[in-house]
This record gives sequence, C-alpha cells and structure tokens, in this order.
Amino acid sequence: MNNLSDKIKELKKEIVSDSYSMSIGELISLYNDEELDIHPRFQRLFRWSSYQKTRFIESILLNIPIPPIFVSQNEEGVWDVIDGVQRLSTIFQFVGKLKDQYGNTVDKLVLEGTKALPELEGLYWEADSPFESVLPKDVKLDFKRSRIVVNIVKKESDTSAKYELFQRLNTGGSNLSDQEVRNCLMIMSKPSFYDFVEKLSLNEDFIETTPISNRLVDEQYRMELITRYLIAANCDLSNVRKEYKDLAPLLDEKILELGDSNQFNYEIQEYIFNSVFKIIKSLDQINCEDVFKKYMNGRFSGPVLSAAFLTITVGIANALQNSDGITEDFTKIAELIKGLHEQNIFYTYTRAGIRAVDRFETLTSFGKEYFSGKSKGL
Repeated sequence: MNNLSDKIKELKKEIVSDSYSMSIGELISLYNDEELDIHPRFQRLFRWSSYQKTRFIESILLNIPIPPIFVSQNEEGVWDVIDGVQRLSTIFQFVGKLKDQYGNTVDKLVLEGTKALPELEGLYWEADSPFESVLPKDVKLDFKRSRIVVNIVKKESDTSAKYELFQRLNTGGSNLSDQEVRNCLMIMSKPSFYDFVEKLSLNEDFIETTPISNRLVDEQYRMELITRYLIAANCDLSNVRKEYKDLAPLLDEKILELGDSNQFNYEIQEYIFNSVFKIIKSLDQINCEDVFKKYMNGRFSGPVLSAAFLTITVGIANALQNSDGITEDFTKIAELIKGLHEQNIFYTYTRAGIRAVDRFETLTSFGKEYFSGKSKGL
C-alpha cells in the first residue's frame, strides 16, 4: 500500500495549481489584452446552438453557479484555456469582443427568449442601430461583476500533465468525439502539425473514396482515419499491445509524438498520402470502387470499414516507399483488395471480441506484408 501512496504523491506533484474567483469583467480585460488564449480554432469544434448560448448567459444573469474554468499558464504568463472555451467564447461573443482565428470580430450574439426569461428575446449587449434592443444598464453591470472560478495549472507543471488534464475534462460527459479532443490536443501541442493533418483531410481523392455520414463528418471521423494512417505508417507499434489497453490513448500519444518529431518530413508524407489516394481513386477506372467497404458476392457494400482503410492505405504507402512495382499495376492492387476479406488474418482480426489495439497493430503489419506480395494470407 505504501507504493500506492508514494505513487499518488508523486503524480500530485506533476500539477501545480492555484484557484481564483474572477469577475467576468476581469476575464474580458484579460482577453482584450491577449493574456487569455481561448484557441479560436477550437470554436468550430464545439457545437453550441444560439439557444444553448442564451441559456448559458441566462444562467449567469440568474446567478446560477457556473462550472470552473481551467487554464494553463505558459512561460510568458499567458493563460491557455484547457476547459471552458465554449463558455468563455459565448461571453466574449455576447459582449462583442470575440475574435476568430484570423483576428476578425465574430458576429455578435443576439439572445433568444427562454422559459424563465422570455424578455431576453432579441436583446444585444450593445446596439449598432436604433432598431436593436439591449440589456438594461443595471443588468449589464451585474453581469460583468458575476464571478467565475478559474483553476490555474501553473507553468511549473509538466506539459504532459496539461494534455492529460485536457483529456480528462473533455471526454466522458463531453459532446466532443475522441478525435475532436485529439484535434484540440494537436492544436495545443503544435498548430502547424494540426494544419498539416487538416490539409490532408481536404484531399479530394481521399474525400471521394471515404463516403461517410454527415454525423461522422461532424465528429471529424476523416481526421481520425488520417490519424490512424499516419501512426501506422510512421510509428513503431511493436510493443503497443503491452503498453495500451485501449486504442484511443494510443492514438492520442502517438499523434502527439509524430507532431513533435524532427524526423517527420511534411513534404514527403504529403506526397505519399496524395499518391496513395490517387492510386485508390484511379481504381474506379477498372470498376473497383468503394474499396474501403466489405467485398462480398462480387461487390463492395456497406459502410466504410476502418480496418479495411488501415490495411489498404498502409499497405500501398509501404509499397510506394519501397518502390514496389505493384503500385503501378492497378489490376493487381484491385485483385488484392477484393481478396482481402478472404484472408485468414484479416478475417480473424476484424471479428467482434478482438481488442482494438491488437487489431490495429496486427493489420498494420499485415497490410505492409500483404501489399508487398510476400504474404501467404495465414
């Protein structure tokens, strides 16, 4: 038991924190002075409707307790928001101060009527014309004086502890998908790497060959597919079965490692990715479409399968990197893809009950071997 106590004490030391009760007016001033970074690019990952924003403003007006904001203090003393981006964005939009990632002021928020306060309908913070109605002055003063608890993770804390805290606060009960949280982690860690992954996700061949539902588009599923591909194509996965019980933390940690790696060549990786999907899209010309779906009874059908996506893309990417002539033989590639679902390894590791981590590691290795022409399909 002493070992457990010592371990808890050790981990506690990784996060140095403090807590303040701050007025909304003070938070607005910090934001105006660029001493509070709410990551403008996060804003589109959060999906509060106008009514949800109004309900939050109403909670402040009615003095209903607001959950604490969590921030991390960087080397320059600036507060980097870990949890509370949507809440703070709503406040700053309402008072007309919110900026987008390009520094442009976001359209101001007009309130909607609620069950408790139908009088809020159509009200602004400030009027730009005689036809706009605003909150009474005394209500605005009370709003700015309302207080929110801010929990600060100080600069002495380990960087990884900051990311761990972000994940814990933004998963589980959050409306964000695992990949949306992962996107935020990439933005916080290395914005240029996030921009690179996002650029890949806009490749037209990639989009056309991964037909998915609007819900999955909203949940950034294409970004997750690219995340899986980049990790499988570039990371050592030999010990992941022992190190990870679930796939989500593996993807979180490995994609951040790639973003921090000096060995990751953006130009080469983009060229390989684009080449892979140019090949896959070109298979349409020989009546081999929807290759990431299940092939059965002479046709591809059903939803896009992440297992098929992983095996095929990593296999072709590996063949390209090794200058394997198979990448010029579209007929051969089509035959291999159609025969994929009949391979014992693929069948075994796509069945229910297989750990996602085991599936990820095995199919990555199998895909590289299978599309090199060396696999016996065992």
